[in-house]
Amino acid sequence: MRIEKLFILFFLLLLSSSLFRELYPQRVVSIVIDGKVTDDVTGLPIPGAQILFYDVTSFRLVKSTITDNDGTYEISVEDIIPVHTYELYVLHQKEENLYDYVPLRVPISVEASASRKTVDIFLTPGSTIVLTGDIRYVRSPNIYPATAFLVKVRRLEGEAVSESLGVEGLIDEFGSNSEYVRFLNISDTIVIVPSGIPVELYVKSVVPIERASGVQYYYYGFFEFIIDNDRKGFTLSQGESISISLPKHALKESFDLVKTEFTSLFDNLSRSERIGFYVASQKERAQQVGNLINVASEDYTTGKYTESISLLRIAYLKLAAIEKELGELIGIALTGSKLIPIFLGFFAIALGLITSEKRNRQFLLALIYFLIEIAVFYYIYPGSKVVELSEYFLYSIVSLLIPLSILLIYPKIYKEHTIYGRPPLKRLLIPLFSLAKRNIRRKKFRTLSIIVSLSIVIMAITVFTSVSRVQEIVTDEVSGTVPYSGILIRNPAIEGSILPYLPISPEDVTWLEGYEGVTKVSPKSESLPKEEPIGYLYFGEYSIPLRGIIGFSMSEDEFTGYLSQIMVSGKPPTMRGGSIAISKSLAEVYDLKEGDSLSLYVQVGVNRVFYRNFTISGIFSDDKISALKDIDSRPILPYYLEKNEETGGFEAVVCQPSQVIIMSYEDTLNLRERFKSLELITVSRILFQTSFGKEEDEFLRELKELLARLAEAGGISGYEGAIREIV
Repeated sequence: MRIEKLFILFFLLLLSSSLFRELYPQRVVSIVIDGKVTDDVTGLPIPGAQILFYDVTSFRLVKSTITDNDGTYEISVEDIIPVHTYELYVLHQKEENLYDYVPLRVPISVEASASRKTVDIFLTPGSTIVLTGDIRYVRSPNIYPATAFLVKVRRLEGEAVSESLGVEGLIDEFGSNSEYVRFLNISDTIVIVPSGIPVELYVKSVVPIERASGVQYYYYGFFEFIIDNDRKGFTLSQGESISISLPKHALKESFDLVKTEFTSLFDNLSRSERIGFYVASQKERAQQVGNLINVASEDYTTGKYTESISLLRIAYLKLAAIEKELGELIGIALTGSKLIPIFLGFFAIALGLITSEKRNRQFLLALIYFLIEIAVFYYIYPGSKVVELSEYFLYSIVSLLIPLSILLIYPKIYKEHTIYGRPPLKRLLIPLFSLAKRNIRRKKFRTLSIIVSLSIVIMAITVFTSVSRVQEIVTDEVSGTVPYSGILIRNPAIEGSILPYLPISPEDVTWLEGYEGVTKVSPKSESLPKEEPIGYLYFGEYSIPLRGIIGFSMSEDEFTGYLSQIMVSGKPPTMRGGSIAISKSLAEVYDLKEGDSLSLYVQVGVNRVFYRNFTISGIFSDDKISALKDIDSRPILPYYLEKNEETGGFEAVVCQPSQVIIMSYEDTLNLRERFKSLELITVSRILFQTSFGKEEDEFLRELKELLARLAEAGGISGYEGAIREIV
């Protein structure tokens, strides 16, 4: 029986093997692709065109070549997997960052047997648009630049150029978020458009956007805008190149948003004022916001885009604050319009009971009093005009029925019990009120005066509930005797965020360096926390995981002396570009020394992409850098993300010195620019000195204004500014 089972199993294996060979005769085949690349318009051959043969399934460049003088090419590949998807990417570069043909994507079908394919390619004449600057949105906390963007080339009418020209596979998507750019291996700031036809650029960027619940909460959303040259489009000749400023065109959308919010706020203020709210303070502040928008517009026209978006952000936050105040004011008034009539109902019934002894007349007088009160209340209280008139009358009826129900039902359900001995104090309340009522009737004029006075007080209090705050309280005056030698700026983390701080854009450093009166600026950059290693250092046969990078500027030691404190040998990497400092423990484990060369590979998805070679300029102490704290008591070392097994979430943990390298600030910016879509590097804090050349008191006032401007431009809770001795 056992032998029979083994025979059946062997037969099934043999059958499945035969079927597999029938369906997949070969797992790996060879293929030769040849053809000619010609101009789609003139029909002339295109020499020097790049042919890139990609395995799209594994994102692998299989082979590449260029066309000869006759425009012909040939690619021979032996390790083709038929079940994978393959494509040819074709482009022609006239010179560096200048392309004169629109790239083309050609799918290649691979049969299960060795084959030869002839693929002739026709390229559409094109032109180059170079995008400069970054994209910032006024609703982004800290107005941080877009993390990624996609640019679609369209006809001026909005139709995709590939559909308009009828060219299948024509690449019309560029930018850091385009997969085609990764295959073409061109800069994400390059856009190649067809020549001779008017085109526009549709830009879709990924930016942090604050939620309606407040600027403390945000999500990553899309910010879209169109670059269309004022509806004229861009019509370029073949091989022509132009530059387009992204901030210039992105700012238009932010201006439109802020102006719309400004108009809406003024409409709301005017409407609130018409129905009786006192909003003089809000209107005055709104006018100041209008002045800010005008200044931002002037900066925009003169090309000061960073200053313009900063002022727009301040204007947007001020508008949001005023709108919130107005909303709270209306909300309180609306609540009052629903609750105050109940007290008016009790007051009317009390007056009815006082002014008459007869039950029927009491209710009639109470109703008359209540109608008078409700009518007066409607005209003097703005909150009553916020609701619909029919709704207001419904609230009024309910407000009268509630005290009437209590008055009629309570005596029927409450029964007094016979008490022997001394009666309790609460039994005396009814006789006391009865005596008071008789006394009121005897002194009618005085009673009337008291009732009128109470009514006036109630009406005055009612009116004042609609008055906004006018006076501001000024606290924390800066003393002119505070010693200072530098200023630290850091963007604090959002409450609940796993990140220890919010990034500061390098463009903010550039803006600060150009600020009049700011003399010396020393930024510190570092890698953003990631769960996996951000890259690897290769030395011979060794692969060393890298979790953190620190970038110091040349002036760092003049402020803090940190590099002098931690270096045990060699020189800091800030002295020469292309050099790094490693930890002593790392040097001992891998027998590394000064002058050795290490190759830095960056982790991109599942691949490790070579960046460049670095020379070890010095070695720093593990213990000293671990114990070293920045001026605001934060660790000098960068962070990485570690999963918390209990909560299932991630938390930021300080990196080990052996997994950190130090390089120059400029080198970190180059690394950031090379892998822009990965968000590898950011500025974590800035140190700077000032010399306004004025009296100390006036200098401190200007310093406070400068920090306030940075804080309001920061958006969330602003930058942390500290005035303290640091050298």
